[in-house]
Parts: sequence; structure tokens; C-alpha cells
Amino acid sequence: MVYGYASQTDAADHQNVGVLGVARGTSFSYGYSAGVMGIGDYNNAWYATGVYAGLGSGAATIPTVSTAFYANGANLGYAGIFMGGNVGIGTPIPAYKLDVNGDVRISGDLNVGGKIYGWNVPSSVVVTSWYHNGNFGGYRGMYNYLQDNGYSGYHVCDGIEISRWLQAGNTLPLTVGYGCWVSNGIYVNVGGTILEDCYGWAYSGGGYGPVWVNEGGTLHPIWGDCALSKQVCACK
Repeated sequence: MVYGYASQTDAADHQNVGVLGVARGTSFSYGYSAGVMGIGDYNNAWYATGVYAGLGSGAATIPTVSTAFYANGANLGYAGIFMGGNVGIGTPIPAYKLDVNGDVRISGDLNVGGKIYGWNVPSSVVVTSWYHNGNFGGYRGMYNYLQDNGYSGYHVCDGIEISRWLQAGNTLPLTVGYGCWVSNGIYVNVGGTILEDCYGWAYSGGGYGPVWVNEGGTLHPIWGDCALSKQVCACK
């Protein structure tokens, strides 16, 4: 319907093309059953294509099946393509519904089979096999105690991490009737009673710290006496 080219030194063949533009090709470029095509600097051949954009120089990556949209970066090393029901980014031949070759940035949650992964969702949550009162020698002391006692790479979970972990469809491996220390990082004075991380995980003489408990199969947070030994909910 509409066709134009500039500096094409060899044959240009096009069939059933809505709009075709060719620039500075050094050899043949031909399209078949394409809605819109744009070609630059290299040889091209393709199948039935809705939109084709060729960028850069060098030999083109050619779709092996008909595509709705194809963007080829050749020597520039990128591609975006809809092919056979799959979507590829950075790959000319997507093998999955979404096939990404490279890093991905996600600003929201990622729902995988009903499990939600996103901001502040730990990759792993465990409950320590050992018990300890609320005095670890401070926040750094709590961290070091975990590293030195079988939980390298873990930190004490905070309440948000536990909540998000459970929202993602995971479970907390906590025995019924037991509780584990978590960290809120806040100071609360209720009628003279200090509800805080056992004074920064440095006190075991009557203060309180946040604890998640398994009460009859129901998981929920409470305040626990810092003098009592409990497990630690550890996250990473």
C-alpha cells in the first residue's frame, strides 16, 4: 500500500505489506504479510508479522513463526517480541509466556501461583531450635547471636515481615503453644509498662517484647515477658 526506501543497493521485495520503510540496506530485504515494517542497515526476512522494527546493524534475527509484534536489536543486543502466544524481552525466541533475558524491576507485588512476593517479604522464615530470654546484649547482639548459633545470614524478623510472609500464603513453622521473639523497633509506654523489644534486646528483668504465638493453630502477635526464654523468628 505504502512503500519507500533510501540508499538500497540491491533488490527489495515485499508482499502483502501495509507500510514498509527500508533505509541503507546493503543487500536484499523482503517481507511477507506484514502490517507495518521498519528496516535499517541489514538483511531481513520474516514471516507474517503485525509490526516489525529492525534496529542497528548486522544480520537480523528472523522470527521462525508468525508474530504480532517484533522488535529486533541485532548488534544492539535487545529484542521485544510476541511469538506463538509467548512474550520475549531481550530474547528473540521466547520459550515461556513471559521470557525475560536480563534484570527485572518490579515496583509492586509479584503473585506466583497464589503466593505473593514483593516489598518486605522475606525469602525464608525459620524458627530457631534454641530458646533465649530477651537479653541478647542489644540489637547487634541479637544479630550476632543468630550468626553464631546456626542461623548465618538471618536477622530477627519484624512484625511486618511476618505478616507479609503469611499474606503470601506461607506458614510460620511454630509449634502449637509456643511463641517466638520478633522485633517492632518501637517504644510504647502503657500505664507505666514498657512494651518494646525488651529495651533493645538488652533486658530480661520484667520488660516486654513482641512475640508471635501459635495458639490452637492460630498465629497472632502478643507481648511476651522478657524474663522468659523463647525461640526467635528469623528472616532473610
